[in-house]
Amino acid sequence: MTKTSPIFSKLEFENAYEVKKNSLEIQEDLLNIAQVIENYKSLRKKEHMHKLKLKKILKEIKEGLKEIINSVPHTDGIKLAQKAHEEKHKEDAKKTPAQKNVQHQLEDIRRRLQELA
Repeated sequence: MTKTSPIFSKLEFENAYEVKKNSLEIQEDLLNIAQVIENYKSLRKKEHMHKLKLKKILKEIKEGLKEIINSVPHTDGIKLAQKAHEEKHKEDAKKTPAQKNVQHQLEDIRRRLQELA
């Protein structure tokens, strides 16, 4: 086998300087991007940990509220009020935002008419 010698090309000093400068700037930018990515990863990890803590705290609060509600004596009036509230909440959940807006406007108009009467 024959050895091949490397091919050299002659660059002007200014061109070589620009190429070297651009190469170093690109390396700097890549390192900055890598640093930003690492910061992003650590922030996402912290965010995930905070979400898990918040979820755990909310679960404990919900359980505490259930215990309090169960420990309070219930009367028939409270049960009826709860059922009415749940039914109203279900109806509101079924309505679309546009329907809610129209419903709100109708209630507002009816209230104004009653005030005028």
